[in-house]
Amino acid sequence: MAMPVQQRFFLRQGLEFQLQATGIGFPRDEFLEQHGGEIEAVLTSGMVGLSADEIALMPKLKVVQTFAVGYETVDTAAAKARAAAAPKA
Repeated sequence: MAMPVQQRFFLRQGLEFQLQATGIGFPRDEFLEQHGGEIEAVLTSGMVGLSADEIALMPKLKVVQTFAVGYETVDTAAAKARAAAAPKA
């Protein structure tokens, strides 16, 4: 299955990253099974979160960030165990 719309962004420092939205038409679990080994950062909402099982599929994960209010749905202990920076109060 092809990935949905992707965009490449080039930052002034010469860094490159891919933005990938998951959800309808491309389930998160399927995406993580295929691409989890490449992911270094996750941006999620407090409403959606990130589970320990999902974090386990991302061995290169370095940071998990939430936007808006709340991070209760992010397994911060699993993220910290992965040596990833996680949201905190």
